[in-house]
Amino acid sequence: MVATGGGVVKSMKNWDAMRNGLVVWLDAPTSLLAERLEGEEQKDRPLLDLSSDAGEEGALEDKLATILQERRSLYQRADIRVSLDNAFEAGKVSPVKVALRVLKEIEKKIDEKDARDEEMKNYTINRDNINKLVD
Repeated sequence: MVATGGGVVKSMKNWDAMRNGLVVWLDAPTSLLAERLEGEEQKDRPLLDLSSDAGEEGALEDKLATILQERRSLYQRADIRVSLDNAFEAGKVSPVKVALRVLKEIEKKIDEKDARDEEMKNYTINRDNINKLVD
């Protein structure tokens, strides 16, 4: 398992690397993200530099909403989306419960793939029929 930064989705090279496994998007509301980041020094997060907005109420959440809007279509390429909606507000659900939800979604994805693979075993290729269609 690799946890990436949010900007990793902007590069096709990164997507190529991530496609070696399942990509899971933890889709959290900006209010939750802001709550988790509040008070954290943003020197390692240049896109979240709020020095010009210092003291403005909701500035961090607004900045996060803008970034999310710009990247949403990229995040939607993930194999699995786990919504961390309002029921998952900070402090109400442990990281362990979030991890269990992710594992449950991964299990569903694997089951879907297994069902598709089983379905494909029932198909046979008849060259005569293909040649008739191609000719």
